[in-house]
Amino acid sequence: MAEDELSLVEPGALHDRLVAERRPCRIGEISASATRSYLGGLPRVEDGFRWPEFRGCPLELVASVHRADLGGPADDGTLLFFRHEFHTGFSADELGATRVILQRGEREISPDDVPPLRVRGWLGTRARFRVYPRRPIAFRDGWSYPSDISVQAEDDDLQERYAEFLGEATRAIQSGGLASPACAFDRDVRGATVSACAKLVGETRPEDWELLLQLHDTDDMHFGDVGSVCWFGLRADVARGDYSRAWAVMTCG
Repeated sequence: MAEDELSLVEPGALHDRLVAERRPCRIGEISASATRSYLGGLPRVEDGFRWPEFRGCPLELVASVHRADLGGPADDGTLLFFRHEFHTGFSADELGATRVILQRGEREISPDDVPPLRVRGWLGTRARFRVYPRRPIAFRDGWSYPSDISVQAEDDDLQERYAEFLGEATRAIQSGGLASPACAFDRDVRGATVSACAKLVGETRPEDWELLLQLHDTDDMHFGDVGSVCWFGLRADVARGDYSRAWAVMTCG
């Protein structure tokens, strides 16, 4: 991926608007070296930790992200991102189908600590639990860009260059800033969060929600049809270290 995606956009009104509307973010990339943040695997937890469930089904651990990698203090704990495999995030009825849990413990959890998912099949009931392969993530500072800037339809060259820019500006792993544009218009996913959470947290505005993490499909994680999932937290809650009202929305391209 280009370090400076704006090099794909010639100087002019579109370039100037992208510069004006871009927002800083943290960009995650799969690392060949061990890191404190990772996709999949099993987490380190505090004593007394209970694996979250939704309607009797254990949630899948998607990522463990150290808060220091997102700009927090070095000893600020790790965020565990969970979701149910059929979660979409467009209805308040899905409360509990996705969780973000802050942990500061060092106890290594094992598969035996995870409640089994009972699956009925033609051979009877069996236990199943999916643990994704552990993939280390390294984070760096970067920029996020708006994904809903209109361009003139009659200018085919501009359309092509803008589409190329959006492809380069898409982050497989991102925290903060504007939702990455390949599968998610930032305006739409924040609007969906506001709508779904109205009954849970009262009336909010899209700008009240902070993008905690966005993940796109990987080799072994799939979010719908060429999709991504965005976790949001209320800014006031996040400032207090409270993630109990965090919400996730799945998007598909």
